[in-house]
Amino acid sequence: MCGAMLVAEQIAPWMCPVLQADNECKMHLLPLAMSSPLVFDAVAAAAYHRLAYYGNPHFASKAEHYKASAIRGLITSARSVSASSSDQLFAAATLLILMYDEMIAAQDTFITLARIIGNMRKFVDFSSLGGSEKLQRYLTEQFGFLTIFSLPHRDDDTATEQLRAAFNFVEEFAASCARDKHNPPFLAECFRTILTVWHGQKHNNPSLDVNLVMEDFKSKIEATSDITVFDHYLTWVYFMSSAASPNASLRFARDISDTVPNQAVNGHATAIGTAKPQCRKVDVAIIGGGFSGCYLLHKLRKQNFSAVIIEAASGLGGVWQWNCYPGARVDTPVPLYEYSMEEVWRTWNWTEKLPTATELQKYFEHVDNVLDLSKDVIYNTKVTEASFDDATNKWTIHTDKDIEIHANWFVPAVGFAAKRSFPDWPGLEDFQGVIHHSSFWPRDGVDLRYKRVAVVGTGSTGVQIVQEVGPQAKSLVLFQRTPNLALPLNQAKLTKEEQEAEKDSYPEKYESRLLSKGGYDFSPSDLRTFDHNAEERRAFFQDKWAKGGFHFWTGAYGDLLTNLDANREAYSFWSNKIRSMIRDPVKREMLAPSKAPHPFGTKRPALFRNFYQVCDQDNVSIVDVNKTPVTKVLPNGIVTADGAIHEIDALVLATGFDAITGGLKAINIANSAGETLLEKWSNGTWTNLGLMTADFPNMFFMYGPQGPTALSNGPTCVEIQGDWIVRAIGSAREAGKQRMRATVEGQDKYRELVNGMTADTLFPMANSYYMGANIDGKPREALNFPGGIPLYRELLDEAAEKGYDGFVLS
Repeated sequence: MCGAMLVAEQIAPWMCPVLQADNECKMHLLPLAMSSPLVFDAVAAAAYHRLAYYGNPHFASKAEHYKASAIRGLITSARSVSASSSDQLFAAATLLILMYDEMIAAQDTFITLARIIGNMRKFVDFSSLGGSEKLQRYLTEQFGFLTIFSLPHRDDDTATEQLRAAFNFVEEFAASCARDKHNPPFLAECFRTILTVWHGQKHNNPSLDVNLVMEDFKSKIEATSDITVFDHYLTWVYFMSSAASPNASLRFARDISDTVPNQAVNGHATAIGTAKPQCRKVDVAIIGGGFSGCYLLHKLRKQNFSAVIIEAASGLGGVWQWNCYPGARVDTPVPLYEYSMEEVWRTWNWTEKLPTATELQKYFEHVDNVLDLSKDVIYNTKVTEASFDDATNKWTIHTDKDIEIHANWFVPAVGFAAKRSFPDWPGLEDFQGVIHHSSFWPRDGVDLRYKRVAVVGTGSTGVQIVQEVGPQAKSLVLFQRTPNLALPLNQAKLTKEEQEAEKDSYPEKYESRLLSKGGYDFSPSDLRTFDHNAEERRAFFQDKWAKGGFHFWTGAYGDLLTNLDANREAYSFWSNKIRSMIRDPVKREMLAPSKAPHPFGTKRPALFRNFYQVCDQDNVSIVDVNKTPVTKVLPNGIVTADGAIHEIDALVLATGFDAITGGLKAINIANSAGETLLEKWSNGTWTNLGLMTADFPNMFFMYGPQGPTALSNGPTCVEIQGDWIVRAIGSAREAGKQRMRATVEGQDKYRELVNGMTADTLFPMANSYYMGANIDGKPREALNFPGGIPLYRELLDEAAEKGYDGFVLS
């Protein structure tokens, strides 16, 4: 990416005109290009390429047009090379780097461009070049980068020699800039590029002392150029944002419509599942291609129902399509965290017990291939509204792509983390560095090495990001509201052989999920905390701790979440473990307070690998926003109430979600009377069995409000609810009924059950998303069924066996 970033940096002052009219763009680019149409074509190609890549796909055709034009011009003029052909040199260098970024280095055009540059270098004297000073600088910088880019294609000895030449080049250029009082961001970027390459050489040649050489180089740069390396990214960092816009100020993605989906779909080169018809009639329309949507689509098709998924992303996986942030992984071990369908698990193996987001994306590619789902998926499409018609008993679903779906049944399977939450800090939109919500992380990643990074939030995502980024960042400041009472990850690598040997026992494992309160393969103990004496309790806690994962939480004493004194015993054990890992006494008290910030386990604990050790590093600081809240955001940092300015290059918003209900209320879903779901649930949430809500016929929820949802293992909950929905729709078809609705009495009774059971626990004592308490103005209520999977299944089966008690079929 570095080559394209450099191009973006050089043309940054002219980017806004590029968005307006070609002639105006050309007017601004000509001074740099010395009135050369060839150079204009090359730079315009680079500009449009960046714009297309970072948020404006309709510019792709313009990029291709200008690139093709520039290449034709270069090849035509290459026969007559002279000292006055600096415009050819400029254009060739720009296109070469652009095409390197596209990773098509083996193509003939790339080789032709490289030869043109090679020929020109023999007699072009930069110091005697005519034209603008900017052009001379640009050519010099381009050749520095070309030298660096050539390294991966060379053998070790030559590469090391060329790398040292690159060092010398940048040192000389830095000295020249110091003489001219000119300190471009190029120096910091070039340094970062060389560092990356040098680390690559280190991999091939372990004897190289990378750190020593790089620190020496950094010292020379800073001594000669009067800049701090890595501190000057003001222009090119803008183009690193996946939400880069034509506006002068940064706009970062707040909604999936602001993002640019990856056009490849589940490993395919094109969006094979994207539907062409503008109007489609099906039995069932499903929003979302995560665990819920995929399972339901497959089960419906097996019962000869026609169904379609509308998916905003360009691949299946739901949350795992969006969560590409550093360290993203699931907190439930496999094979528990996967489908129980034998045709899927029989031909799939994992590499580790707790897979990364990347591996989960590959898993969904496998699911797609086995179940052939994409043929009934409309990708890259966001549902904007849905309405029910009493006269036809059908739902009409509208999308942002003018695709209209008519369906008898409607299932918004958006998951519990579909609506992102953002801080309302003044100036947030004006921040000029890298800024991303964790759930909108660019698929190609963001290089945070040697940068000053701020991470906001200490939920599971914040913990994962900090422990991944902290060791690489120049500095990291963690803005914390509540410490995460995290548990040890206890990761383990898995081999194909050991998984194959265990697969005959998988059906038994999946059956055990249905008997576990949380949908895992373990449940809370029948023992109560004070059934044991102090020594026995320590041994019990240590056993659960050593097992790792959620054993210390959902597999501990049975009264952990109902008895405050018992809960304090668990917290005491936890805090002693964590405090022993942290040397700094101030950080120790912030991360593992002497007094519990809330009852243990009433907020979902993250699973940590080395989070506490990373937080203890000298380059990591922690801000307690309860004591010193953020007052505003500057273009280059964050200001807190104590007047401190935290200067940063990158801002990571691990600020969570308007969970459980937010994603549903964000869609304009209306019943036949015109009442929206947002209006119906404005003062609280009502469902029957977490599956339907009164006055919204033929609409089902999955992994949503008042289901086991966030208190359970996702695939377990999904399969239970999906089977019930298919059974209910099948029963309606068999009985010749066209409509099914929840009764008001049924939803009122179930809401009372959920809130009553929750009131008997410690959950209401924490300001968690379990209670809707993480979003200002949101009704505080129980949003998950706390009774466990076995009881929930019992309620579902009982309702179905009693002719769908609490529902009406008509």
